[in-house]
Amino acid sequence: MMAVAAMAQTELPNTDIYLLEITKDKKENLVFQNPALITKNDKYDNQPWWSPDGTYLLYSSARDTFKPDIYKYNLTDRKTSVIINTPQTAEYSPAMMFDKVSISVVQVSRNDSDQVLSKCDNK
Repeated sequence: MMAVAAMAQTELPNTDIYLLEITKDKKENLVFQNPALITKNDKYDNQPWWSPDGTYLLYSSARDTFKPDIYKYNLTDRKTSVIINTPQTAEYSPAMMFDKVSISVVQVSRNDSDQVLSKCDNK
């Protein structure tokens, strides 16, 4: 006799990332205007992180699978590039490390049971 446990793949929410201009009115209240959608897919786009110099965003995005990878949005040319693409694992919460070269991510194992903090190259 054998018992087998199976976990169903949970779909991530359909989320997007927008950039907004933030100014202040005459009463010093914040005013949010001119939203610009920077993620154009119908899946999970979340956890944006600003670069220290303000020239790009890193974020987690599930494009072709249920496993998010890390993408970079360049604010100068408005282009997106993939930074980490690992079909078997998921990556979340990108952030620049103190060396200002590497990024850290929370990486979820292939079986979705373990999470580790990983250091990756920022290409």
